[in-house]
Amino acid sequence: MNDKNFFAYPVSERENPMNRFDETMRKIREVQEIMLVTFTEGEPQEEELIHDLRINFRRLLALLSFYAPLLRKKWRRETEDLLKKLLRSLGLSRELQMLEKAWEKYQGSLTKDTTRKEVPEAFSEALGSFIAVDQEKKGEPQEDLLSIWWEVCWRLDAPSDILWRKKRVKAASESSDFERQRMRSLQMKLQQKEASVDPKDSRAVHQLRIAGKGAMYAAELLGGSWDDEFIDWLRHLQKLHDLIGKIHDGEVNLGLLQEVEKIRGKTGALEGFRQYLIQEERRGQEILEDLLIRD
Repeated sequence: MNDKNFFAYPVSERENPMNRFDETMRKIREVQEIMLVTFTEGEPQEEELIHDLRINFRRLLALLSFYAPLLRKKWRRETEDLLKKLLRSLGLSRELQMLEKAWEKYQGSLTKDTTRKEVPEAFSEALGSFIAVDQEKKGEPQEDLLSIWWEVCWRLDAPSDILWRKKRVKAASESSDFERQRMRSLQMKLQQKEASVDPKDSRAVHQLRIAGKGAMYAAELLGGSWDDEFIDWLRHLQKLHDLIGKIHDGEVNLGLLQEVEKIRGKTGALEGFRQYLIQEERRGQEILEDLLIRD
């Protein structure tokens, strides 16, 4: 977790929740629009660009979630759905990158020179076939990304009466501590969720990760100063996020590998990769059980 403020000035220097929301949203949008144009007109598989695009979509989702009590529910949910659609459209590219990274790590663990030569050739052929079939079935056309994004921007530029619950905004503006109270409330809910989550329930664990990352983004975007206990909690969330992310990537990799095998058939090289992924996932699960904080 980076303890530095994302926008470098504290909450107290801004006027009210609407202004803080608008200013933060504007700064993210400026960066995102440039990156999206670069993505759609350039190299769509560029790993760092895809990663940055996904981060900023999640930042926007975190902001909408944080200010949810003040935003009109229908508008917020429809806007969130569009952002999630954008994330899904980039999801396959990101998942394939993670699969290739895992494959490279597995390949590096092999000892026989002949096997190390045969394995990447088998994988490249299988993965190429899978990508072609998958993109034909469900690939999101790159040109559609910008049109969805413009719709998001149009919604964000809607009149304030469409976005905000004015009475709640007025009450929050009269309180100098709305953001801090909201963050503490989210912290309590997350701690309760963590205390009760079953580490073997992959869906629940993944939802914990998403909620934790949203809280981290919100704290980062809002800036201000937090006490040491809160900072320690954010760092704990970061550790959870990284570990659960690796476990989730392993689960996704196994699913992708199964789809690859449907197209190309099972081979000794792919089966070895499967066993490697299973072992990595089990190792992550063991670490997670020790990391989770229980009551």
